[in-house]
Amino acid sequence: MTAALVRGLLVFLFVTLIAPPTQADDLAEPIRRCVELLPGLRESEAPARVETVGGGRDERTGVQLAWTEPGFAGRPRADWLVCWFYPLSETGDWQFIQVHGSRYGVLGRYDIQQLYKFLRVHEPDPSIPEARRGWRREVAYLAQQAVNAASLGCVYALIAVAFTLVWGVTRVINLAFGEFVMIGAYVTLLMTAALAQLGLRGLLIGTLVALPVAVATIAALGFAAHRVVFRPLGRAPGQVALIAAIGTSIALKEAVRLLQGPRTRWMPPNSDGLALFGVDDFTVFLSRGHVVIGIGTGVIACAFAWVALRSGFGRGLRAIAQDPGAAALVGVDVERGMAAAQVVAAGLAGAAGVFSATQYGLIDPFMGTTIGFKALAAAILGGIGSLPGAIAGAFIIAGAEVASAATIGSAWKDTAAFAALVGILVLRPRGLFGHAEWERV
Repeated sequence: MTAALVRGLLVFLFVTLIAPPTQADDLAEPIRRCVELLPGLRESEAPARVETVGGGRDERTGVQLAWTEPGFAGRPRADWLVCWFYPLSETGDWQFIQVHGSRYGVLGRYDIQQLYKFLRVHEPDPSIPEARRGWRREVAYLAQQAVNAASLGCVYALIAVAFTLVWGVTRVINLAFGEFVMIGAYVTLLMTAALAQLGLRGLLIGTLVALPVAVATIAALGFAAHRVVFRPLGRAPGQVALIAAIGTSIALKEAVRLLQGPRTRWMPPNSDGLALFGVDDFTVFLSRGHVVIGIGTGVIACAFAWVALRSGFGRGLRAIAQDPGAAALVGVDVERGMAAAQVVAAGLAGAAGVFSATQYGLIDPFMGTTIGFKALAAAILGGIGSLPGAIAGAFIIAGAEVASAATIGSAWKDTAAFAALVGILVLRPRGLFGHAEWERV
């Protein structure tokens, strides 16, 4: 909360003191779109003061709204909201980048979409009879959130499977997977920019090009991390490898911060998609990002399942996971199998970074920390070492996150996700699909 207030104060000073305001008449549309969000982000009907900065085709536009709310013990409390828009597009459309608020922190494009849908659901429509007003929209809203949760669950599932695979084979929790996701997102951003310079734009072509590049890059990084960090610590106590994983994570994060800068970057806006069905005036929407994530994750899951269950490589990994000593006795190269597990898991994390960038759009050096811990929570929730459990845990975490964002606000989604983890582990300490391991002799 303190960090959000400090960011808001800096934005306020920039908008009001440093940059010269533009004429509100020229920015009527972004002002209107920012004002539209107010009913979902404040309690009173107090009039808001408007300040603007920037505007046009070559620079970002900021709209700040400030008002006074009744605070504790009736004392007035100053609240504010800053809406940031992309430079005006060739078609004249204004696209949100982020919304900064004094109460809810930073909202990305995905959060803004959900806020609009929430307002649409609860907006009264006099043309709809009172007897059926509300519940039909609520059902459609629930269907939209199910689509969103499925998409987010696919991203978490890829990373959770990566954690589970490495843990099963090496008994190491590689906390650098979150940073692998972040680097995969940056690779996607760079590839998208390079394609745009060649005149190739579009979500599908960007994903098709970025996915193999990101997977190959992150897989090589995973192999390097194994050879440099985890292989020399193979006989060290487990906590030593865990500390080394934390150090690797921090090193990667800081390297990207120094090379790319700490500021948030955004993928080009993409609002195309398919309207699934409509209820009254509310439409359930399937974006291209949802389709790409669903198909991409399905293809990766099928390929991974075939390799794990049908190939000699997969049988070797399963043998190492069950008993590395016995696997070595029957001719399995244990060291090569451990390295291969790190490479495959890193590739899965890289694919998750591509899908996260294309669907949610916000990229910064710190994004991997939160998404990595949520995926690790999903793996633990399902029972660490169980691949079906990792997938189930990922969708449970995603469902809890999306449900909280849709009902009580995006600011509580992380709290809800980890509360679901704690609640289930209290009832099942080994996770949903976990089981007691036989003692190895």
